[in-house]
Amino acid sequence: MTMSGVLMAGAGVAAAGATLDLAVLTSRRRADPARGAARRTTMVLRALAGHLGVPAPADLADRVAAAGSPAGLDLATVMVLKWALAVAAGAFGLAVLLAGPTRSGALTLLLAAPAGFLAPDLVLARSARRRRASVQEAAPDLLDRLRLAVEAGVSPARALAQAAARGDDVLAAELRVFALAVELGDARAQALAELCRCVPAPEVAALAALLRRADRHGVPLAAPLASLADGLREDQARALRERAATSAPKIQLIVALLLVPAALLVVGAGLLAGLR
Repeated sequence: MTMSGVLMAGAGVAAAGATLDLAVLTSRRRADPARGAARRTTMVLRALAGHLGVPAPADLADRVAAAGSPAGLDLATVMVLKWALAVAAGAFGLAVLLAGPTRSGALTLLLAAPAGFLAPDLVLARSARRRRASVQEAAPDLLDRLRLAVEAGVSPARALAQAAARGDDVLAAELRVFALAVELGDARAQALAELCRCVPAPEVAALAALLRRADRHGVPLAAPLASLADGLREDQARALRERAATSAPKIQLIVALLLVPAALLVVGAGLLAGLR
C-alpha cells in the first residue's frame, strides 16, 4: 500500500501551520474583520492556559518574544496550542490507522502527534526570521535618523522616539515600545534588556551597547551611530556580493542541465532527419 496516510498527516500539519500563519497575518491587519476571531481564539487559549498551568521549556518565552508574540500569543497560550495541535494530529493519525490498519497508518499515528506539537515552533522560528530580516534592512536608515536627532541636541530617549516615529518596520515599532517604557518610568537598563530580548539581532545589540556606554560614561552618540550605520551598510553590501557570487554556479548548473541538453536534442533531431 502507498504512503497516502503519511501524506494526509503531513497535509494536516501543514494546514495547522498555515492556520497559525494566517493568525499572524490577521493580527497585523487592524482593519481585517477576521482579527476579532483570532483575538477571541487567543483569549480562549489564554483562559485554558490559566486553568491548566501547562509547563513550558525554558527558552520558549524568549522564542515567543523574538517572534513578536504573533496573534497576541504568550508563553502559556503557546504551550496550550502546542498540546491541542498534538492531540488533534494524534486523533487524525488514529483515524487513519483505524481506517486501514497498515504500516503506513501506524507510521502516521507515530509521527502525527510530534508533528502537531512542533508546528507552532516552526511558525515562531519563521516569524523570528522575518523580524530579523526586517531589522537588518531598516537599521541603517533608522540609525541615521537617530544620529541627526542627537546632533540636533535631542536627548537619546527622545531621539529614539523621534527616529522610530517615522518608521513602520519591526525595529521602529520595538523602539517606540522602548521609548514609551522609559517615559513611563522603567529603568533604561531593564528596557534595553527587554528590547534585546524581543529583537535578538546584532544590530539591536550594538545599538544597546552604545546607549549603555553613553549612559555610563557620557560618550557622545553621533560619531558611533554614524560608524555603526556605515558598518551595517557595508555588511549588507558584502552579503549581496556573496549571494551574487554563490548564484553564479547555480546559474551555470541550470544552463548545463537544461539549456545544453535542449540544444543537443535539437541538433540530434536534425542529424536524425538527415540520416533518414
